[in-house]
Amino acid sequence: MKYTRSITEARAIDLLNNLYGTNLGFRLKKLEEEQKELYDAINCYLEEPTQENAEKVKYELADCEVIKTQIGSFFDVYQKELLDIAIDKSKQRQIDPNYKR
Repeated sequence: MKYTRSITEARAIDLLNNLYGTNLGFRLKKLEEEQKELYDAINCYLEEPTQENAEKVKYELADCEVIKTQIGSFFDVYQKELLDIAIDKSKQRQIDPNYKR
């Protein structure tokens, strides 16, 4: 299957490339920071499951997702492709727990 980048995906990648550059090491470090913020937001929500805390989780998920989208572009992979791979791996691991580990 041939995958293509969505317009939204392309806009996000262009924006991040222009604002923050394309140094993979720097972007990986930023992803680590954002994942820590997501972890903290989820823990906050678990302690106090309010709409406000759910919104914080949503925004931290978005921050992680956009950086992962940019990093994916460095390897010429697309969001739909990644979702398809993840779905396939989940299905295959029902049969073989070590599939693509």
